[in-house]
Amino acid sequence: MDIKRILVIDDQPCNVASAHHTLKGFSYRVVDNIIEAYKILKTGEKFDVVLTDLWLPRGNFTGAMGEWHDSETDPVAAGLVFAIRAANDGMKVIICTDSDHHQDRLCSVMDLINDETYGKEKAIYFVEARSCSIIGYAYENGKITPSEDWLEKPGPRPKNWLQVMKKVHLVS
Repeated sequence: MDIKRILVIDDQPCNVASAHHTLKGFSYRVVDNIIEAYKILKTGEKFDVVLTDLWLPRGNFTGAMGEWHDSETDPVAAGLVFAIRAANDGMKVIICTDSDHHQDRLCSVMDLINDETYGKEKAIYFVEARSCSIIGYAYENGKITPSEDWLEKPGPRPKNWLQVMKKVHLVS
């Protein structure tokens, strides 16, 4: 697949930084909240691939519901909705989550999307981030930096967005 334009949707600063680190050479756009992702996808703007996190904090997004009564930090599975919208508009989508299918019921069910068929062409793919983290790098001071002791460092393991696309065979 000839990938020219990529949209990345992820609220975690380490994964936003990772997009800038791992997607060099591609034309990409990164958004870190539901409102911006919603606006972009609603315009019908086209991307070859949409890379999205599954769980995103709601923020002050209300959509057509008006007043919400839950916390703005409560995560919602907006990435799944964004994936369906983008796929309906003819774009390839990879949902890449930090959640573990052994602990997250939705992720457990989403394993059915792949069913061990990464090589088969699909509109929507599902990847767990733990299989595609940036090895040998750590997120520090707002940047992805090489680190010899990356495995011992606390904190997030940034997603390797290029590796995510390789895992499902969208790039080689």
